[in-house]
Amino acid sequence: MDPSKTHLATGALSVFLAIAGVLASSGAPIISEILADNESGLRDEDGEWEDWLELYNPDPDPYDVGGHFLTDNPDNPTKWRIPDNTILQPRGFLVIFASGKDRAITGQQLHTSFGLDNSGEYLALVSPDGVAIIDDFTPTYPAQFDDASFGVEQTPVTGEEILIGVDSACRTYVPTDNSLALSWTQANFADNLWSAGFLGAGYERGTGYRELIQSDLEQVAFNRNSSVYIRVPFDLTRTDDILSLTLDLQYDDGVIAYLNGVRVTSLNAPGAPVFNSSALSDRADSAALDFQTIQLNSHLSRLRTGENVLSLHLMNSSLDDDDLLLRPQLSVIRTLSIELGESAYFTNPTPGQRNGSQEQLPTSEVAFSHRSQTFIENFEVSLSSSFPSEIIRYTTDRSEPNASSPRYTDPIPINDSIQIRARVFGENNAQGPVKMRSFLKLGEAVLQQFNSNLPILIIETWNRGDPGGNTHLDGFMAIIEPDPETGRARITDEFDTDTRVGLKRRGSSSFGWPKYSMTVEARDEEGLDKGITPLDLPRESDWVLSGRYQFDRALMRNDLMYELSRQTGEYATRTKFVEVVHNVRGGPLTYSGSYFGVYSLIEKIKRDDSRVPVARIDPRDSREPAVSGGYMFKKDRLDPGDSGFSVAGLGTLGWVEPKEREVSSRQRSWLTTHMNEVNAAISAGNGINPSTGKHFTEYIDQFSWLRHHWLNTLAMNVDGFRLSGYYYKDRSDTNDGKIGAGPIWDFDRTMGSTDSRDNNPSQWDGSGDSSRTWNDSRYIWWGQVLSKPDFRQAHTDLWQDLRENVFSTENIESVINDFARQIDGRDPPGANDSSLGRSPAERNFNKWGNASHRNEVRILKQWLRTRVGWIDRQYTAKPLFSSDQGLEQPGVVQLGDQFSFVGEDAFYYTTDGTDPRAPGGNASANALLANAGSPITLNSTTTITARARNGRGLTAWSGPSTSHFLVGPIANASNLVVTEVHYAPLPPETSEELAAANDASDFEFIEMKNVSGDTINLTAVKFTEGIDFD
Repeated sequence: MDPSKTHLATGALSVFLAIAGVLASSGAPIISEILADNESGLRDEDGEWEDWLELYNPDPDPYDVGGHFLTDNPDNPTKWRIPDNTILQPRGFLVIFASGKDRAITGQQLHTSFGLDNSGEYLALVSPDGVAIIDDFTPTYPAQFDDASFGVEQTPVTGEEILIGVDSACRTYVPTDNSLALSWTQANFADNLWSAGFLGAGYERGTGYRELIQSDLEQVAFNRNSSVYIRVPFDLTRTDDILSLTLDLQYDDGVIAYLNGVRVTSLNAPGAPVFNSSALSDRADSAALDFQTIQLNSHLSRLRTGENVLSLHLMNSSLDDDDLLLRPQLSVIRTLSIELGESAYFTNPTPGQRNGSQEQLPTSEVAFSHRSQTFIENFEVSLSSSFPSEIIRYTTDRSEPNASSPRYTDPIPINDSIQIRARVFGENNAQGPVKMRSFLKLGEAVLQQFNSNLPILIIETWNRGDPGGNTHLDGFMAIIEPDPETGRARITDEFDTDTRVGLKRRGSSSFGWPKYSMTVEARDEEGLDKGITPLDLPRESDWVLSGRYQFDRALMRNDLMYELSRQTGEYATRTKFVEVVHNVRGGPLTYSGSYFGVYSLIEKIKRDDSRVPVARIDPRDSREPAVSGGYMFKKDRLDPGDSGFSVAGLGTLGWVEPKEREVSSRQRSWLTTHMNEVNAAISAGNGINPSTGKHFTEYIDQFSWLRHHWLNTLAMNVDGFRLSGYYYKDRSDTNDGKIGAGPIWDFDRTMGSTDSRDNNPSQWDGSGDSSRTWNDSRYIWWGQVLSKPDFRQAHTDLWQDLRENVFSTENIESVINDFARQIDGRDPPGANDSSLGRSPAERNFNKWGNASHRNEVRILKQWLRTRVGWIDRQYTAKPLFSSDQGLEQPGVVQLGDQFSFVGEDAFYYTTDGTDPRAPGGNASANALLANAGSPITLNSTTTITARARNGRGLTAWSGPSTSHFLVGPIANASNLVVTEVHYAPLPPETSEELAAANDASDFEFIEMKNVSGDTINLTAVKFTEGIDFD
């Protein structure tokens, strides 16, 4: 490059690549790309692989697609409306998920109300009038393939733009200390006191660079400092059309370049520069005059619309060096326009980005003659494809078929358990998707006959033994559901769910049990996460097979508590009981070698719309509100290799989502700082953070915290809060970004289990090192929030409310009885070999140690009856009523009836719907005091809100009791008649009428009259049909 060359002025564009053909014409947007079979590509905000479509605006001006419609039905052109003010930038893209979730909020991720059919269907973009078709696939788009998209080829016409020229305006400064650190490299740094000038910058005491220098630094730098700071600002109106970024430099002797505060290159400079650093060596003038080119494409994301800055730390080799030079040029390649080509398939989809050219036409998929299944008699499997010219290759060692794999020519004999993986190879070795079938041979006759009232879950690991705890073991899983007519699942029935899986043994003290629990990760043929819906549970890829061996001999403690949690309104993982056949030794499945017993298939705690609905955080999110949420963390043993993060009041916490390796330093710092801010509020005596003025209930989600505590306390969870304690935090724009407690997890050592620490239900805490209910140094926050009077009262109120429904003995035992019927459901006569056991529970205990499931259930019920009764007695009971008229419960009463409160307590009540207890614990100003037995007269329909108060309970106040007393006879046909109907009033005319309303219909009325001699109560009166007059 000529060292004196004058480059294009900043902002000028020159086209250096032109493609023959027709450029995209200005005008309306097009449907540029669709993906109708998304197995492992782009995820939506819920973490799910949904189909999607992409709109492209070929126009050089923005286009508002708000009010337009998308449809997959030509007879319903207005099927789904794009929300208002949805702007497509010039030559910009918009991805819309075709998921059926129907989400249409401007500025948020968009989801149509329909999906895309991978066999091909109509698809159109319709104008706001609901008639004109803007773009469509007619009559249909062609058949689609796994993870391949379809759309229009797009070839860019590009040009170079010089953002910073070699003579651009700049500001320079010779530092005297390190006080600026790196702040001077940021775009928002105030450099108005620096020297203004133009590039190039430096000095020349001889003749080599003199003509290149416009900002002469000799007076300020020579013999003063070998370092100079230089800032060169530039503006960008858009960044989404930039394809590449290049920095060309003439420099002498060393330079470090920063783009918007981020180091992007370092040349002949020390790794840790300070204000007076020198270059590593002296460069020859000839080398300095040659432009050195640095590609900065990996830093394209650093560019932003608006103000940007290139900051340069220029260094000389010594204080007294005779010359110094810096002449940078920063340039980009932009897309000027896009040339549209033919419709094409793309094996590498590009949602939100320009399409390429057709790479390879996908082949058809392998068709198998048989589904995955168990079998007794040997048989053959045939493979086929759609076109005679295609070749099928397959493997039976579970490896992925390639061009060297055996070619399919004849049916494959199936005489032992086997997994076949196959794919089609087309022209030029184009590869179709891998398809898999697994065939599992049944050995013993007792297994061939095996059936159950529970779903049967089969796992095959192909003779590779038991899974370990560090890495996933590849395997296959199938689930057979009970037939709706017979209520039985037979091991020879068709599979309702079958998939490749990754298996990992889980547990701490339970890790070494012979009946072990497993993490199950459903996988597709690429080995990536695959959503499944086993047993009608919501779609996800991550599951837990929980096998109770010790401690929970009733086999349902986790399931029970998770169900109660969901009934309180707080999510806990859903569960299904299954009988597991797990072949770890290879060969045919046998009952004696493969039967593993009763398990619970459980949703793994995970961030997901159907599980813990916390928005996903991107590793690049570093500013609020994005950085303020999307976190799940736990008080528990850390995952292998993790270090966690520490918070005052809770100690060390482990990352759940995102994983620790995915968390940026900015996100870690933000969450830690925020949690310590929460701690300052919780630990304050008044519960208010002294710096922010926020009360601790503005930081935590009281709803979840109260329920989380009671669920663990009811069960006397000896590990509660200190282990398996999960928390989550959403963004500040969702639920005010409050920290939620939960979901609850791990209840096998609870409720009178064989752990023994939880034996005594008539005390708050278990024995030994059990978690403490009210104060525990291992999780200080809980004791601190429970010490606050209003939170403690809400805690009391919740217990007494839940005892009337979810925590009632009747409801708890109803759940237990339902689970017991499933686990201990008796087989019909002759259903199975009698030696196995008559029910899933009997078969389980015959395998893993003798026990009576019915006795274990009896022990669980008795423990809980005693537990809830004991907890009830620790609190002041809610008020009860009595009256001379025999009134014991609220309801319809007569005018003048009296009631009184029953008991030895003082009773406070209100009649205006307010709480008789004021915040802080005193009686409210509206509260009336009534002693036990003191009569209260009812003269009108009244709502009584009452609390009992004494000094004996854990809180002085009981929970509130709200009662409605309806005074007077209830209206009926004998005492209430319709006397007048005004259904066609004249328009209002008088000033009084016009002041009331402008519409004649506002003067319609129905008049009713009480024709009895008593005051009547109109509660529940309604019109159920029209009114007729004789």
